[in-house]
Amino acid sequence: MSTSPERPGLVSFDSLRPEHFMELLRQEEEEWGRVLEWDFAPVREAMFYMLSQQILPGVALLAEGRCQGYIYYLIRDNRTLLGGFYFTPEVRASEWPRLALERVLRLLHRPAAPPAIEGQIVFPGPERFVQPFLSQNGFTFVERRFLRLPALAPRPLPPPDPGVEILLFAADALEELALVMHRSYRGHVDVQTSSLYGSFHGCHHLLNQLYLKEGCGPLEPAATLLARVDGEAAGAILISRISRKSFFVSQVFVDPRHQGRGLGRRLLLSAVNTLTRIDPAAHLGLTVTLANRPAYEWYLRFGFEDIVPHYAFIRPAPEPPAGD
Repeated sequence: MSTSPERPGLVSFDSLRPEHFMELLRQEEEEWGRVLEWDFAPVREAMFYMLSQQILPGVALLAEGRCQGYIYYLIRDNRTLLGGFYFTPEVRASEWPRLALERVLRLLHRPAAPPAIEGQIVFPGPERFVQPFLSQNGFTFVERRFLRLPALAPRPLPPPDPGVEILLFAADALEELALVMHRSYRGHVDVQTSSLYGSFHGCHHLLNQLYLKEGCGPLEPAATLLARVDGEAAGAILISRISRKSFFVSQVFVDPRHQGRGLGRRLLLSAVNTLTRIDPAAHLGLTVTLANRPAYEWYLRFGFEDIVPHYAFIRPAPEPPAGD
């Protein structure tokens, strides 16, 4: 599809300059900060660099010489990640997001592309036209909610539980905790939001990204904790600093064998109490899958407020034929 200054149309990233994206990325940064209290600047800078080097493949909606939306794709760990998927409010509820997604999926329809494809829609709007298309093409579409604890304040911990220790998260526990994380997500609804949750190696990779590479922003080490029961790893909570005024629960999980004894609550309370001492004026955010109703309602009772919906979609790799 070609375009002209007067008529909007879809164009490949490699035919654009970084300057085409500047206004749109600034708008995205403002919206992430205002709605999510999330500092988008590191992502904007990384994207600007990749666009300038022409190493980021994707499709943009161009109108009157400026971008009004974009979607890119990256091939990582035997899966294709669709990123960005950001459109200005005036075109979110149009057919353009679906057309951009169709274009990218056509580009990925080749033997060399990994068969597992997944992505997210952060800001509501595009899902109106995209959800039916994704469902028709074999994707699972999952609604999630971004929640925020509006006020940090000290909270009493439950009485001590014999054999339970809450300790600082340590790098030498990553492998042990990856196994715990894999157990906790086995059969869980969140496996429909990322293929990484479906394997030990995926969980290990995700923990490495969050803990060692600060994938959600700088970790707050004093509030990033693990739980041990009789010396055995049983759960963890990882807290990231996503902006000057907000922290984020980038991961929390408890081994199913130890669920029902309040480990998740104890981890969250311990993290909140630590964050209160560090920065009592800050907020704490997290995301939860809406279909996980018990968790969603538990967070609301804890004091979190529902801020905005967002959406995950995934088409997993097909099962290998029997005997392979």
